[in-house]
Amino acid sequence: MRRFKLKFGWVLTEDGYLINLTRGDEIYKLNSVGKEILSLISENKSETEICKAMSRKYNVSLDVVMDDFKSFITKLVDLGAVEVVENEK
Repeated sequence: MRRFKLKFGWVLTEDGYLINLTRGDEIYKLNSVGKEILSLISENKSETEICKAMSRKYNVSLDVVMDDFKSFITKLVDLGAVEVVENEK
């Protein structure tokens, strides 16, 4: 499993906006789950830790959470907002 981080210039606001400060014209409003995932990423939680926490909190199977997480994180990587910083062994 992997760990992620926001790329340089990107910030997550307390009210759930993901903003690219280097461009200024990229602003995304996240729902509460997206905000929570990015908050856990900022705490250096691994993909596994994040998915397990979300599965417990929302009472959803781990497989469903992992599929949703992978879809969400792929979108963030494609935007250039998030990068992989470490692969767990």
